[in-house]
Amino acid sequence: MVLDRTAILGVQDRRIETVDVPEWGGEVNIGIMSGAQRDAFDALVHGDGRISRAALVLSFALDVDGNQLFTEADIPALNAKSHKGLDQIIDAGLRLNGLTADSIEELEKNSDGPESDDNGLS
Repeated sequence: MVLDRTAILGVQDRRIETVDVPEWGGEVNIGIMSGAQRDAFDALVHGDGRISRAALVLSFALDVDGNQLFTEADIPALNAKSHKGLDQIIDAGLRLNGLTADSIEELEKNSDGPESDDNGLS
């Protein structure tokens, strides 16, 4: 079946899951990024070629209406949180969005910064 414009624009293709984050005492919604969110995610690569955990959480965490939960202004506060809570969201967000460690490394490699010999997360 060939889809027309109305069919494509009308399909709900952004799945949302709830992730338990015991370190924070509750659950957080994560979802498949929109095209605009993925573009913003790609732009969040630091000049040194590393992607921060907070930037990943910013890309994946959603509010109850499916909108981005955090903004770039929240990155310093998210960076101050325990890595365990952040990692819960990151692991689920990577899985849900079909991203792998290899795809993150490729994104980092294509940034303007030098290559990193660790896991690339700051």
